[in-house]
Amino acid sequence: MCNLYADVMKSVRSGDVGTFRDILANTPREPDYDAIICGIMGRAFGYVNPDMYRVMFELGYYPKEITVSPHGEQLNGFEKFIRNITRDPVISSADEDPNMGYILQTFDIINANIEGGLAGYKKIHYTWEDFAGDDDYIGYPEEIPEISYNLLNIFMDNGMLPCNEHPEVFMEFVKLGVPIPAITIHEVVRTDMLREGECENPECNDPDCKSGNYYVIELIPCSTIGKLIMLGWVNTLKQLYDVMPDIVIDADKYLDLYETQIEHWKSRIFNPATGQTVFDYFSDMNFAGILAEMRDFINSVKAHNHP
Repeated sequence: MCNLYADVMKSVRSGDVGTFRDILANTPREPDYDAIICGIMGRAFGYVNPDMYRVMFELGYYPKEITVSPHGEQLNGFEKFIRNITRDPVISSADEDPNMGYILQTFDIINANIEGGLAGYKKIHYTWEDFAGDDDYIGYPEEIPEISYNLLNIFMDNGMLPCNEHPEVFMEFVKLGVPIPAITIHEVVRTDMLREGECENPECNDPDCKSGNYYVIELIPCSTIGKLIMLGWVNTLKQLYDVMPDIVIDADKYLDLYETQIEHWKSRIFNPATGQTVFDYFSDMNFAGILAEMRDFINSVKAHNHP
């Protein structure tokens, strides 16, 4: 089993598709062996010769369709793989910068080998019942019993922490036919709404201990445009506008919400040991600059549509 891991890793690093195919074709189909191979291919996404993913389909390591697990249940293996590479398409243990061309080509190959393509994936992600009566969350739209997510929703993620944007990946999903979500949810940690909790350290006897305290999460239902604004993904917003200009509407209120979110990041502690806030930790993202660029872009869109 150790040799299998080393052999697969060596072929992946070299990009040798022939050797990779031979290893897989001569490996007994046992759950432990399959897990090693599929695990490597998931973790190395973005650094793998895309044709190796074609081999995974040809030899039956990946199914030809995405079987969607029921809401609330653990994801099945292939669904988990699809969601993981969607959520973190450029994360890897490798030291090199990700090759975006490889990443986009790999999504093309995966899309071509799945019945109905990646555009067909949709799963119930939020339901009113999940949050009814839960004081840890506010804002769920009661008039919507359930909200389904496709790969664009998943790629945009929850937004509770700042995250880097990759417009090429977003637009690749659009190109592959993944529908622009009519509604998605953005989650904001409300640092102005502290809830008192109990310290989980059984040896702590300090009656004034605050380590169990936490903040309420606000669920903000929004359009895709609103989500992009609150993520600070101004470059993605501009590229989407280039191909779908009619979709950039009703943006002003989301600019105000993004500005408020930045203020929450200024008071939310990211590193308890040092007291460093989220705003300070991610300061290289230049939130003020992003907000200003976003506001200028949206104002220019408004002026163009209403001269």
